[in-house]
Amino acid sequence: MEGRRRRWPAALLVLTGAALSFLAAAAGLAAATADAASRAAQAREHGNFGLAIALEDRIASLGGPLQFLDQSDIRGAAREAQKTMLAWARSLAVAGKVDAAVAVLSGITDPTLAAASAGERDTLLLQAAATAAKRGDYVNAVVRLRQLTSADPGSSAAATATAMLPQYEVGEAAALVAAGRASDAVLLLDDVAAGTQAAARQHAQAVYPAALLAAGRQQLAALSYVEARITLQRLVSTFGRTAEAPRASALLAASQPVSGTLVDRSGRPISGRVRLSSHFTALFGGYSTSGPFYYSSADAKGDFLVSNVPVGGPYVLEVFHNGDWTTLVDPDTGEPANPVTVKALEPAELTFIVLPT
Repeated sequence: MEGRRRRWPAALLVLTGAALSFLAAAAGLAAATADAASRAAQAREHGNFGLAIALEDRIASLGGPLQFLDQSDIRGAAREAQKTMLAWARSLAVAGKVDAAVAVLSGITDPTLAAASAGERDTLLLQAAATAAKRGDYVNAVVRLRQLTSADPGSSAAATATAMLPQYEVGEAAALVAAGRASDAVLLLDDVAAGTQAAARQHAQAVYPAALLAAGRQQLAALSYVEARITLQRLVSTFGRTAEAPRASALLAASQPVSGTLVDRSGRPISGRVRLSSHFTALFGGYSTSGPFYYSSADAKGDFLVSNVPVGGPYVLEVFHNGDWTTLVDPDTGEPANPVTVKALEPAELTFIVLPT
């Protein structure tokens, strides 16, 4: 019995030592946590947001029995990290780094900060759009407004952006014309013209003529003759009193080339003189043609090109054959077998003209 009573003090000493060691470790860890929280606050104040977030995330990940002395820093660390992200985004916005600021704001997931984050993003995008428009960068201004309406469609800021958008789109259309994308500009103006904003529609009317003329020319350069004709005719019919309308009319009335190939019935090429006559008259026992005439020659491959034929027709192809100008006549109708009508802005092609052997 006396031996057992002597062992109790030793066991108590062991337990007491362990408890003191545990408390010391907990106290040390609590002090380290508090120090990390203080360092994070200092980093945030000095603009070192990345370090502050890293420290706060580290604190938030801590836990276990040793943390019982200081739970406040741990519980609040995650929210502090999110608040630091908000401060970081504001700093980026002040520096004009819009995309970076929006990216940081998108990482804020704390429900208590969601409204503040959305408000910061919307204000940032509206200001960025207005700043871009002020310097004439309407393309970027429109991008910012659409970015806002997509991110927060039901907000009052989105309603403001929607109201601003048509005017900015007209500015974007003018920029697209200058950048050689007039067809895209016309489509954008069509959207504005179909909208409800009277001021934007009126503004669009002032930009349309230059956009249509440039679009028509670009379509011609791309050999899109039908599209070019439609575009330029729209300009003439809708904006006939503008300075661009006479230029469109001149393009529509421009003479066009007519090409083809002469071959015999066996498909061999025939060279020689050719012409297009402007008038064909059927007569008893024959026909007659009259000018103006438009001349060319078929080369050794039979290919010919009659340049600068006025829009209109039908023109009749004649070949200097056996000492005289002759044309092929359809025996069933008595009319020319190869008439050609020259359309506005569209080169004509007669393909293969088969002559008698």
